[in-house]
Amino acid sequence: MMKRLILFLWVPVCLLAACNQAEMAEMDRRVTELEQRQQALSRQLQDIEKDVNALSALMDAYAKGFHVTSVEEVRKDGAIMGWNVSFDRHPSILLRNGADGRNGHVGVDGPDGVPGRTGNSPQVGVTRSDGAWYWTVDGQLLRDASGQPVPASASSSETQAKDGLTPVITIENGIWVVTVGGTRTEWTAVSTTEAVVEDGIFSSVATSGNQVNVTLNDGTLLQLPLQQAFSITLSKVSDRVLTYQAVGAVAAVTVSIIGDGAWQVGVSASSGSAGTVSLTAPSPLTDARFLLLATDGSNQTTASFIITDGIINL
Repeated sequence: MMKRLILFLWVPVCLLAACNQAEMAEMDRRVTELEQRQQALSRQLQDIEKDVNALSALMDAYAKGFHVTSVEEVRKDGAIMGWNVSFDRHPSILLRNGADGRNGHVGVDGPDGVPGRTGNSPQVGVTRSDGAWYWTVDGQLLRDASGQPVPASASSSETQAKDGLTPVITIENGIWVVTVGGTRTEWTAVSTTEAVVEDGIFSSVATSGNQVNVTLNDGTLLQLPLQQAFSITLSKVSDRVLTYQAVGAVAAVTVSIIGDGAWQVGVSASSGSAGTVSLTAPSPLTDARFLLLATDGSNQTTASFIITDGIINL
């Protein structure tokens, strides 16, 4: 009888222990998923911050007319992870390839979100209006406290972008918050059941002719000038006058002429990259060879011409 009583008492204990283990396992699973969701959101915020800062720097270089000197693909295991864009007078900018977004980890159910809002992160971009570029979020103009659209870059006359031009994205009390220029906008509620990792800002970067095309994920196209190799060409105007034209210069071009000393040579600049060379013949007339030296302060190039029987030959 005693053995039967002990066995009778032991069965509920085992069942209770099994239930407790199952509950503990479920709790551990929920905690793990919650941690994974928080980690996914943290990575997402970091990616958004990198993308927005990169776009802000790109718009700054665009507004100031800086030239791209090179575009290098950043690859990992054969896949394009991004593009490193170098400039003539601006630090290089790393643009993350955001063409392939991915789903985040499914998390633990939480409180209901704000009605009419989704869990997707705000998609930051730019749009052109009346000759200027402005920030957008989910395709809508981002506005300041007075209701004016927020410019995406400083003017070309400024040495750097104004404070507050770059939006800051945060998550506060389960809400995506966009702050720029001191203006705070609550955008969308963070999903309570999953962390959705959205596509990034940039979808492709490619060179085409003398420009670099940067395409955003919403289809917006930014075209930046591509710096050409520094060179200079000469064109004959008459037997005593020729013109020069430099391409690929990053600053005003300075030209000097080396000759035999008998001919008098004058150089007159008509712009930062073009000008005129005038020649005065000696008496008696002599043949001569001339070397034109051009520099923009960072690069140098040369061109030559000769005079035979008083006639310029290029």
